[in-house]
Amino acid sequence: MTSTLSTKTGQSQEETFDVTAYCFMPDHIHVLAAGTSEESDLRRYVSRWKQVTGYQYKGMTGGRLWQPPYWGSGLWTREQLIEEILNTS
Repeated sequence: MTSTLSTKTGQSQEETFDVTAYCFMPDHIHVLAAGTSEESDLRRYVSRWKQVTGYQYKGMTGGRLWQPPYWGSGLWTREQLIEEILNTS
């Protein structure tokens, strides 16, 4: 997964997102990302990240990594984010 994480980091910079945290689960991933400019586009970021990592995964395994949709939680204030982190730790 090292190359995938490296791609993720590079992709986030290209799409002007800061990735604060991520957590791999058995069948999905949680990513805490924040747009850093007016041009930041979450749908484009997720789509491109899934495309790059899915291509790498398919090259290594021959299988499919991602399902088509994704779930985004929307926009949170700093206070809401801190509360969510504290309540799920």
